[in-house]
Amino acid sequence: MLLAWTGQGVGPRPALGGDRWRRRASSATPATPQFRGHLGPCEPTRATSTSSQSSCNPTLAAADLSGPGAARARVVAAAGRGDRDLASSRRDGPTDRSDAARPAGGAGRNLNLRLQDARSCAELLSLLPSPDRDRAGLSGPAPPFSPVNIATAWVKLATLQSGRRGGGRGGGGGGRAREDEAASARAEQDAAEAATQLLLGATAAKGKAAQETEGTGAAGAGGMELRGVANTLWAIAKLDDEGLPRSAGGAAALQRLQKQALELLRPLAAPPTEAAGVGGAASGKLPPPDLRDVAQLWYGVGSIRFGWSADLMTSLTEATLAALEAVTAPLAASAAAGGGASRRAAAPSADALTAASQVVFRMGTTVGAKMSAPHKARVAGIISAMAGVPPTASSPSDTPASSAPPPPLANPDCLLTGAYLLRIQPAQLPAAAVRRLYESALAAPPAAARRAGRVAMARALHSALQLGLQPTAAEAKAWQVLLVDKMAPPGSAPSGGADGEGGDGDGGGGGVWRSDELSWTMLALSSVPSYGPDEPARGAFIRAVCSVLRRCRANDATRIREAVEEWRLALPPRERALLGRMAGGGRDAAAGEEGGRGGGGGGGGGGRGQGAGWGVQRGGCEGRRGRDWEVGDEEEEGEGGRRFGGGSGRGSGRGGRGGGRGGGGGGGRSSGRQYDRSRW
Repeated sequence: MLLAWTGQGVGPRPALGGDRWRRRASSATPATPQFRGHLGPCEPTRATSTSSQSSCNPTLAAADLSGPGAARARVVAAAGRGDRDLASSRRDGPTDRSDAARPAGGAGRNLNLRLQDARSCAELLSLLPSPDRDRAGLSGPAPPFSPVNIATAWVKLATLQSGRRGGGRGGGGGGRAREDEAASARAEQDAAEAATQLLLGATAAKGKAAQETEGTGAAGAGGMELRGVANTLWAIAKLDDEGLPRSAGGAAALQRLQKQALELLRPLAAPPTEAAGVGGAASGKLPPPDLRDVAQLWYGVGSIRFGWSADLMTSLTEATLAALEAVTAPLAASAAAGGGASRRAAAPSADALTAASQVVFRMGTTVGAKMSAPHKARVAGIISAMAGVPPTASSPSDTPASSAPPPPLANPDCLLTGAYLLRIQPAQLPAAAVRRLYESALAAPPAAARRAGRVAMARALHSALQLGLQPTAAEAKAWQVLLVDKMAPPGSAPSGGADGEGGDGDGGGGGVWRSDELSWTMLALSSVPSYGPDEPARGAFIRAVCSVLRRCRANDATRIREAVEEWRLALPPRERALLGRMAGGGRDAAAGEEGGRGGGGGGGGGGRGQGAGWGVQRGGCEGRRGRDWEVGDEEEEGEGGRRFGGGSGRGSGRGGRGGGRGGGGGGGRSSGRQYDRSRW
């Protein structure tokens, strides 16, 4: 079963009432939230249901936090609207856990429900504590604000802001109506900024003493459980404010969250004897963390550009592997013993397997090749167990003859791509496991493949090739049919049809390709030694390249150029020259030559150039050459947290360091992952 994950990462989880959200509190395996389909990571816009899809990007929803001793029942709600953070194959959205423990006391619970029900940032702001409510325009005393309330408020703020970014403005209207709408939008944005500052202060608060001296009524992140930390980091990542981690308030809040996360993760990552010393059970082994919380933590850490410590990353990795091994242990035992009926009886739920697949992907996008060899070996064992292959099997025929077919694979694309991004070696991951994941992805029904997205499916093929698999000519042709024809939106032209000119949307309205979809499809197919496009397909690819070229990012252009050169596609001279410039120095550098005719003289290349310098390269990696499509494109898609935004620039010539079109550009902003990986 191929599940599509949502495109950005894990999401928070609000507490909603109603029996339809409830599940057994005693469930041995936690349910998995729904994901919009990057990791992430999984694509952005369409909501999915956990029973039929999930994508490499996790999104968990806003949730209430539970106090010690409270019931841990969790419920997953449908994923929310997806943001366009990740490539078309990734989604993420909030997940609800209705049975999650509520804040102690009626006041805290009622406040939490009011926070969840807020319909605007202004309404949310009115519920937040403030040291000076009168000056902030708020009346009445500050309500008591628990760690649960803090996490819920962050999630609600991120959800409201995400909705504002994604929603359209609507049609015409008189001048007065537009003025009123603009004024309302400004007021809402002001409220969002004020709410962000208040929540940063509340998160960084140091406890009861801070409540009394600062008058905020906030207990800070120090009392949060792991779910609260995960929800809060997810929300901060979703706000996508590049300046927040660098601000004094943002740095203090993130440092507080990091400290609390480390305190909670250390016992989970410690050996059994050490865990017993910090409150473990009689057996000396603490239960592993909820995979939904783990996925949110990886999304937040990978997306927020902050100086995460090596201690945090090591503890998060260890706790994650413990959780994954707990879920897949029955599968590993069954695969080694030959399976049979016992396998089906012990198999984890589809939700648990979906979450596990997505977490593997998220680890790949965040840690990548820097993961230690022992940790890679453990991940390889987890992937082999999920594929139903014994760790020593070198081919599908090596599996025990009595073994039953493995359960439907959740997110085989996530597992393949995650394994490749982690650079797991063939000696660690059996070829039989790679083959089984590959076949599961290729056999996905068209509807399930569309939910995962072209980028996810193409990356699955490319990752399988990098892991040593060699498709046959028939399989390569089947991949072309799947990626080019079957996954095309309804009503669009197949590979041999019309050129697919159209808008840069999600494939509707005649626009068959987005630049990321086309680049990954062409790269994956051109990497198959036994494949070569026939004449109708060659013509369709040429037309598609011409239609998306001016919308390409640098990494997209680099992948397209690799395929064009491999297949010797005869692009028109102008497009070939433009592709070479865009793939070599980044989109803004190439556009500097073209954009010069936009007017505006020797300044910033005109109004068009001024704006392009700050936004266009977002997520792209300027100046990369050669095989950059192999290393770090997950960052380009919004999952790795490395972004470059050149300055608007002055002067003329090609933009330096990703600068604006026609401008020399500022120094650019390079804010890659900043935690210290030297000890991994």
